[in-house]
Amino acid sequence: MPSGHAQTSALLATILTCNILDVRVAEGPELPGAFIAAAPADAGVILPLLYVWLVAFCVMLSRTRFGGPLAVNIGGRQVAQHTCLQILVGAVVGVFLGLAAFWVHLGQSSRDLSIGAQLKNS
Repeated sequence: MPSGHAQTSALLATILTCNILDVRVAEGPELPGAFIAAAPADAGVILPLLYVWLVAFCVMLSRTRFGGPLAVNIGGRQVAQHTCLQILVGAVVGVFLGLAAFWVHLGQSSRDLSIGAQLKNS
């Protein structure tokens, strides 16, 4: 069973990454529906990305037996141990869900903007 913690942390990290990079849908017939990043790759972008993915990685690591001080302990025993494959599958599912959620959000935003422009021009 894939790790729900890995899935959720990867989903949130993906959505925040798309937001930090100011991802938009590409215009034009060449790549319909493709994502493009509008933000330049400078320290103002790289540092937040590193922080977001470091936190996501720490959450994923805490769910394995390799978590060490990050692992969940109850009564001195580590609990909720996943295999690395379960963590990886959860993270991949989370990234795909994050991209899908962001794509749906972009579609809703552009539709809302076009409706608002139509109302404004009326």
